[in-house]
Amino acid sequence: MAEKLFLIPLVNIPQEFNITLAGVQLTMVSKWNEFSGWILDIYDGITGLPLVMAVPLVVGADLFAQFHYLGLPGQAIVYTDGDQYAEPTIDNLGTESNLYLLVDV
Repeated sequence: MAEKLFLIPLVNIPQEFNITLAGVQLTMVSKWNEFSGWILDIYDGITGLPLVMAVPLVVGADLFAQFHYLGLPGQAIVYTDGDQYAEPTIDNLGTESNLYLLVDV
């Protein structure tokens, strides 16, 4: 089975945006937390109800793995250019460090 990689457009300032991932409408809110780094809140894009709150943007894990029962599609993966183990910093999110969605097609 083939897979396709999509970039989820984050920037290094707190933001809220609507996005459709593999046909699922979501609202995402990214925030910087001084103690844990970048975190992501995910809401149902239609009802506005919270699905997942304060998911840390960490490398080396599928951020959606434990939430597939909520209808979150694919695998959400953080990757930092040049160092696959480097966590996103307050400055490099959206440039060197990005969030990707990997889905089966």
